[in-house]
This record gives sequence, C-alpha cells and structure tokens, in this order.
Amino acid sequence: MKIGYLHIGPQRGGVRRYGRLIAQAAKCRSDVTVVEYEVTSTCDSSVPLGELRSAAAVLSEAEVVHFQYNKQVWGGDRRHLGRLSTFVDHCQSRLVVTLHDVYRPNVFGQGHFRFRTLRRQIGLALDSSRIGTHRLGRMAGALVVHSHEEASRLAALERRRCLHVIPHFVEQRSPATDASEARIALGLQHKKVITLLGFVVPRKGHRLLLDAVPLLPDDVTVVFAGDAPAGGEAFADDLRNLIDRRSLGERVRLTGYLTEQALEQYLLATDLAVCPFERLSASGSIATWISVAKPILACDLPQMREYNEMEPGAIHTFKPRTVDALARAIADLLPACREGPDPVVARLCDRLSMSKILEKYLDVYRSVVADTGRNEAEVRSCSARVPQTHPVSSGRPDLGRRSLRVAFLPLWLRNPYQARLGQELALLGVGMRRLGRTAGSVVIRFSLDRPQILHLHWLHPFYESRNKFFSVLKLSYSILGLAVLKSLGVKIVWTAHNLKHHEGSNALMDRICTRFVIRFSHAIIAHCNSAKRQIVDEFRGARADKVHVIPHGNYCDAYENVIDLRAARERLGIPLESTVFLFLGQVRPYKGVLEMVEALRAMDTADALLIIAGKPLSEDAATVIRQRIDGDKRIRFVPGFVPEEEIQVYMNGSDVVVLPYRNIFTSGAAVLAMSFGRACIAPRLGCMTDWFGDGGAFLYGAEDDSGLKRSMEMAIEHRVELPGMGRRNASVAAEWSWERVAGDTLRVYRSVTGRAEEQV
Repeated sequence: MKIGYLHIGPQRGGVRRYGRLIAQAAKCRSDVTVVEYEVTSTCDSSVPLGELRSAAAVLSEAEVVHFQYNKQVWGGDRRHLGRLSTFVDHCQSRLVVTLHDVYRPNVFGQGHFRFRTLRRQIGLALDSSRIGTHRLGRMAGALVVHSHEEASRLAALERRRCLHVIPHFVEQRSPATDASEARIALGLQHKKVITLLGFVVPRKGHRLLLDAVPLLPDDVTVVFAGDAPAGGEAFADDLRNLIDRRSLGERVRLTGYLTEQALEQYLLATDLAVCPFERLSASGSIATWISVAKPILACDLPQMREYNEMEPGAIHTFKPRTVDALARAIADLLPACREGPDPVVARLCDRLSMSKILEKYLDVYRSVVADTGRNEAEVRSCSARVPQTHPVSSGRPDLGRRSLRVAFLPLWLRNPYQARLGQELALLGVGMRRLGRTAGSVVIRFSLDRPQILHLHWLHPFYESRNKFFSVLKLSYSILGLAVLKSLGVKIVWTAHNLKHHEGSNALMDRICTRFVIRFSHAIIAHCNSAKRQIVDEFRGARADKVHVIPHGNYCDAYENVIDLRAARERLGIPLESTVFLFLGQVRPYKGVLEMVEALRAMDTADALLIIAGKPLSEDAATVIRQRIDGDKRIRFVPGFVPEEEIQVYMNGSDVVVLPYRNIFTSGAAVLAMSFGRACIAPRLGCMTDWFGDGGAFLYGAEDDSGLKRSMEMAIEHRVELPGMGRRNASVAAEWSWERVAGDTLRVYRSVTGRAEEQV
C-alpha cells in the first residue's frame, strides 16, 4: 500500500509532530510505501495556495493521503478554509483526516458553521451523495478522533462508519540519565516535584494548581513545564505576577519553552504528574507522562475514564475540580510515589505503543481503499441502469438538491441563537445560505444563491443610522427589498426577538419597519404565549394562526459547568455565607443596571453582594456606574468582556441572577441563567411570566419603583429556597433543546412552503 502524509503547520507544532511520527513508524513497515510533503505555516496559518496545490500533486500518487486537522494548523475563518478546500480539490487520492482539539461546539463565533463547511470540503469522506459520481470513485475517506468522548461530540455530524476512534500513541523513550541526576541538574534535589506539562493556557488548570500550593507540604516544588502559545502570553504573565505577589518564587517554577533535553530532565525529575484540565480533547501531555510511566493525577474527565477502562487504575482522578479536592488528592498520592516507573502506567504505555496504534491506522487505510472499491462498483452498477444525463445517487437523499434553502437576515454568526439554530437546521438537511445584512443586499445577491426562505431576526439593521435622512433611505430600501423577494416567491419568516428597539431610538422607524415585516411575513415565531398575544394585540396584520410559539433554545451544553459553588466563590473571593446577586452581560441603559445599584444601596443588609460583570457601551457609562456605586463594598463592578470559561464561575458562584430590564420581550440572558440552574429576579414583562411561572423567579411589576428592591429583599429572606428555584429553572430549560427548536422551526418552514407533509 502506498500512503501519503501531508505535514502542515508550524515547525515546532505538536499536531505536525504527531503526523511525522506516524509517517516515521509507517516507513519501518515492509508492506508500506510512504510519500511525504512538508508545508510550513506561520503563526496565523498563512500557507501559499500554490504550495498546497504542489502538495496535492505529489501526494496524489498515493492510494491514501493522511493529514492532521485543527483550526490552529489550518486556520478557522472562511479564508483559511479555502486553503483546505484547495488541497482537497486538487488531491486525487482518498483522504484520512485525524481531527485534533475536538471540543463541544462553541456557540459564540462561527464554530458550528465552520465545522459544517469543513465537512462539505472533506465531504468526500462524509456524504458521498454530495460528492458527485465523478468524485465518488476516487474519494471515500475517514475521520479519526482519539477518544470515544470526542466521537460522541461528532456523532450528530458524521456517519458512524466514517468515524474511527484511535487513541493517542505513546512514544518510546530511552532516557540518557536517571531521576536523581535530573533533579541535581535542575536544582531540585531533596524536593517532591509536581509537574503540569504543556502550553500555559487557562483550561489546563495552572491557576487551580497555583492556588493549591499553600495547602501542600513545604518540600513540594510545583513546575509549570511549558510556554504560552502565540497570542496567549498575557495569561502566563498574570501567573508570574501572581507568583511574585504571593511570594511563591521558591516553590513554583514556570519554565517557558523547553528543549528536548530539558523536557526529558523535568519528566524524569517529576514525582507526580498533575493534569487538572478543565476540559480535554486528546492530550499529548497525558501521552508524554504515560511514556515515562509516571504516576498521573487528573481531573475526573471522560477521557481519563477511557484510559482506566484500558488499564484499571492507570490514571488517578479527583473531583470536584476545586482547590481543596486537588490539594487533598496530591497529599494522598505523594507518599506512595516511588522511584522508577509505575507498573500500571507502564502496562498502559505498552497498550498505546506506536506499533499498535499504527496498526489501527493501517486498518483504517485498508477500509478506505476497500470502501472505495465497493463504491466504484455501485457507481458502475447504477450507471448501467440510469440514463447518463442524470446524476447517480448513492442511496441517501440528495440533501443539496431536495432540502429547503434558508438564509438568516441579518446574519450574525457570533450570536449564540443563530449559531445553534443554524447548526441544528443544517443537521436536519436544511441548506443554510449566507447572504447579507440588509434586505437590499439580499436582492443584489439573490441571483447567485436563491433561498426559498428568508428568516428574519433583529430588525434594527434595516433602518438604523445616525443620520435621519439615511435612516429613512435605508428603511425604504429594505422594505423595497423585502417586497421584491416576496414577489419572487421567497417565503418570509420572522422570529420576534423583540417588538421595539431596546434603547428606544428611532421609535417611528422601528414601528414602521415592524409593521411592514409583519405584513410581508408568511409566518412569525414567538418564544412564549405571552409574546404571541402581545404581537397579535399590537399589530393588525398579525393573525393568531400566523404566529407560532417555539421556545428559546437553552445553553445547557454551551459552556463548561463543572465548578461548584464553593470553588467558584474561592475564585471570586466571596464568603460562602453571602447572598450573591449577579448581573452578567453587556451593560446597556435599557437593562436597568443603575436602578439595580440603587436598589441594593437602599437595602439594610451587610450579607448581600452584587456583582456586575460585563462590558459597558462606553467608558462614560462605566464611570457613571462607578459614581453610583460610590465606594459601596457590597457592589463589585467588573467591566469588560467576560471570557467564556469564566461564565460558569460567575453563574455558579451566585445565588440569584438579576434581570432588571426596563423593557423586555424575550431574553437570552434569562435562558442562560435558567440553563445554569439559577433563581432569577425579573420584571413581569414579555416571556418572563411564562418562563418562570410561580416558582423560578421573584417577579415584580415593571411600573413599581420599589419592586426591584423588594424582590431582592425577598431573595435574601428566602435564600434557603433559591437552590430549589434554580433546579426548577434548569428542568424547564432542559426541555428547550436546540434539536426541538430546530425541528419546530423546520415545521414552520414547511408549512409556508407547502411541504408540511414531509417528516422532520
């Protein structure tokens, strides 16, 4: 068998090294011929297209070409995916792709659509009906991941027969020295050495281990063996500053980049390898520790359980992921650590040796070649029965030809609602089209990629402008565009996220735009019955049978949710006995943040704490909030964008989430709070009554000036009931899965296109 290997990425990149080692092992086989091509990319994944075409030409002589994929190597945006497409389109061989860093989809950014674009571009492996007959005979393909946990994350996207699980291999090491010599060389003699290996990034748990250092024996030295990735230097700098402030310089060592020789010394000098990862795909650092058979302590993650299923007791785990739990686990394990290899880890190392992992890859290569032969036979058989003027199907529905084509307008892929809904609709066979951000721009591009359905969301981009003249012109252009599209047979669906602009600007333009959209729409989607009634009552053209109620999808699996209340409050520096109110999200005038500050300041309680975490619209707005706080120690203002990984800290560290909005129709922030199982405080407006009912929130009248303050006081008075209220909210949110939302949305699409008889 002739196998091609494409090695792409930065010279020192771990993913590129992974592919090289597989190829190196394959060269040692007498039954395999290896062809390799090296393509070096810069830190921004810059690769000349000509170089990729050359790589494809050279590797096309192989029966199978194997390459590695992650977004750091190939890049993540559409421009970079064009490079991937260039290689795939020019390579004449079947492809095997190993996917690295397969995490749960990130609803912010373009993760869902990006992966589906990747799927189409490596579509040769994933959906033969989309390839076309001329490509089916030469491209079958397979995807490889390193754990069953990763496979489960992709199960909804990929055909199971094309998805293979092959564990990360373990390198064979032949140390040139021993542990005692390594400790002397590193100045670590007479020390117990704990090492966290790998890139210095927040999810690896460096901060968690650093917080545990004061709880460990005095003779313990903690080593952070690795450097920050390009663009992530700020986190490493923060760690260094924290080490200095806590005077831990004698107990904590941050090594920076390590040469192979220095890495080997630290590996040998280590008594206990600690891997307190917050989340995990495959882990090269875990594989490295297995290669030297060191005792390993890791957070209780699914991948660790898979290792222990292969070799029981190989990986020691701890939970919950808190400072106390980590410190206790280290204290329990250190006395048992001994010189020499851990025999259980050594047996796991043997199971994951390169020769055994390569054999699994060879099985995949052979299956790809065999599948291709069967597909070619099927194509020839079908071609004999079907006139040549028609395309040959592989037996599955040709979703690209028969599915509905839908365009979101405006298209904001960074919005979690559109990202999750778009992903699930695509999984149901809906062709998601990318057009523009205004109705007029859609008309211009309509001839290039005609959607059958135009799904409208937020309406303010259709008219919003600082200049009133341009606002009128923009609105007229948008209304004309919608009228043209409707006359061309496009069905228009509108999801009513709100009925008026939050800030109340351009109220007349807003009202006119909403009236026309309702008139043009074939169907309207509301997120609760109260919203439906309000739409029907306020707008003459909104018939009740035209408005469909579909819940707002939840965010239960959108963010990590593993930290408990105690650990979250330790991270935030909050006493356990405090009643913590949380406002999380962008700080905008209509959200009532100033009223919330005044309400807490008027309360006569020392045990309450209000956290305001989010980015203000401007520095002036932040200044006003600080002035209103006026040094009140019970209010903590954290201005700035809240990183994704910190959302669970704020949510799980709070008792109740406050939504003090002056006007509200539906609220993603409310759904987020419910998804994290938090009790809430909200005005009795829009969907809040429907969603929270009687047991999920303290609701108050929007016109009641003291209602917010009384609700916050009630939350303190009934603090013991808050966890139960949160569980009730989590139970309700769990029913609003994105699969359900997408299925209901597809039924609406089919009802307006006359295809309601088709099953979802």
